[in-house]
Amino acid sequence: MKLVKVFRIFTKLNLGVGHVTAFMIMAMMLLTAVNVVLRYIFKSPLDWPLEICEYMVVACAFLPACYTLLEKNHIAVDFVYMRFSPRRRLWMDIFTSVMGLVYSVVLTWQSGMLALRCCQRNWLSETGTDIPLFPSYAVVPIGAFLLCLGFLAIFVERVFRLKGQNLDEDT
Repeated sequence: MKLVKVFRIFTKLNLGVGHVTAFMIMAMMLLTAVNVVLRYIFKSPLDWPLEICEYMVVACAFLPACYTLLEKNHIAVDFVYMRFSPRRRLWMDIFTSVMGLVYSVVLTWQSGMLALRCCQRNWLSETGTDIPLFPSYAVVPIGAFLLCLGFLAIFVERVFRLKGQNLDEDT
């Protein structure tokens, strides 16, 4: 299989994650608006929407991290980076990809262990709603794993460019 096909599938996956995240943001807005109406007009707010929104914020922070990385929408201080030659920029990208990959692997591992413990012990929220905490814990290692794949994709692409090769060629 050509490497470019893998990158296309990965890009589509990240775009899908972006759409899911956008849907969650709209759901959070709707839940908050409904709860505000219930609180101030009917004097009868619900307990669970705020808690659900808090858990969705975790998902909205971690799941699209890889998409943000690949689209270069993160905060970057590049006034020094832009002064480097194209070849040195490739080397800098390779170095930062390796560092990001190491961090993401540790984050995936540690958050995965915590999510597993949460699932095994059946942790529930302590607000009286007894919402299972596992889904909110599980999105962290999922997002971190996608971030690992993103850093790996950048690393592979930059190594190919450094060698003067195109990803469309067979590997």
